[in-house]
Amino acid sequence: MIRSGNFKMDKRRFCENLVSSSLKQMLVDGFFHADPHPANIVVLPHNRLALLDFGITGFIGENYKENMELFLLSYIDDDYEQIPDILLNLGFITEPVDTEKLKEDFMETLLDYKDTSVKDIKLSAMMSKLIITFRENKIKVPANLILLMKTLMTLESDCSLIDTELSFIQVAKPFIKKEKSRRKSPKFILRKTESYANRVLGFINQLPVQSEQAMMERKGTAMTVQAIDKDVKNLGVSINRLSSNLILGFIVVALIIGSVLMMPYSSNLLLGMPMYSFVYLMLAVVLMFYILFSNIHKTGYGGS
Repeated sequence: MIRSGNFKMDKRRFCENLVSSSLKQMLVDGFFHADPHPANIVVLPHNRLALLDFGITGFIGENYKENMELFLLSYIDDDYEQIPDILLNLGFITEPVDTEKLKEDFMETLLDYKDTSVKDIKLSAMMSKLIITFRENKIKVPANLILLMKTLMTLESDCSLIDTELSFIQVAKPFIKKEKSRRKSPKFILRKTESYANRVLGFINQLPVQSEQAMMERKGTAMTVQAIDKDVKNLGVSINRLSSNLILGFIVVALIIGSVLMMPYSSNLLLGMPMYSFVYLMLAVVLMFYILFSNIHKTGYGGS
């Protein structure tokens, strides 16, 4: 590693900063340095570091970040029941698999490495076993995951050169727990809800064009402009109704989340519940009944 001057370095603290920095790149930023070998790491004063040569990088989308975090949490917390579902959400599972066998395979592979110091961990062997487990269970391994594994193996080598007693799990656990708490914060939840709402509305806005194109391809040149216009108008009515229900549904979810989050902040009780939480919950219930009866009325009494 490259030193930027003559100063004392706390080896363990530096390793913790190196591993935490890489985890942040992967799980928070979604863009990570995929070649952190010693020649690309500059040691700075106060156990800080700088990375050089971003010629090899990896990108992880929001869905990958969330599920990789859940994967690490499942491992740290010994909750292997979630792992098949997490892999399914990542798009790994392309064919029917025996989920019980999958859980057993992962438990057998991962338990050998938990809370083991770097000097005893053979990360390359563990990654090889994971890839074998993926293939035996017909799970496709994306290129970005292979690149992520390569990065972790390089970090293992870096840390073993600096501090042979460092455990990846010991370093990763506080960071993962902190990131889990951040993702449960009201600010993060509201931003995520807004993002999902924008994506749904964007999809809805594209439906008329996509539907018109699909109808044109299906009915061919025999379809008249008048028939297209009628179908698009009917589709527009359905889309307006769907978008209204989706928006109200997001509001109901936000109210329920708000009801839970407000529980610690109100000492006044109403029917055995904190007052603010009770009000939010009642508003959510009213909106749910409104959506239900509105749909019954439109479908049962002449709704289009």
